[in-house]
Amino acid sequence: MILTALPLEMKDKDDWKVWVAFLGYSIGRKHLVQKHQKRYAFLRQIISQTLAELQATNLIRAGLDLTLEADALIALVDGIGTGVVICPDRFSAEQQQYLVRRHINLLLA
Repeated sequence: MILTALPLEMKDKDDWKVWVAFLGYSIGRKHLVQKHQKRYAFLRQIISQTLAELQATNLIRAGLDLTLEADALIALVDGIGTGVVICPDRFSAEQQQYLVRRHINLLLA
């Protein structure tokens, strides 16, 4: 699920350029910021729920703060996506996948 949000292909990189530009445009525009807040709350809910399901089946460690971990995964994707827009040579598809897998490995039981 997390890997599908990354700008792994050229068409995805163009989408991320638009997304980052839209985020920048939203600053200072309360109604747009509120839309972003709702989107992130929805993402956090879906990821937290998925992590809870993984935790219930003992695939990830017990005792994790699942909301915090969801926020960390969202921040990781946002950081990678922004990094690709700013410094595309630093974030190949393989590097992006490595960074996500590295984080996920820390969650495993």
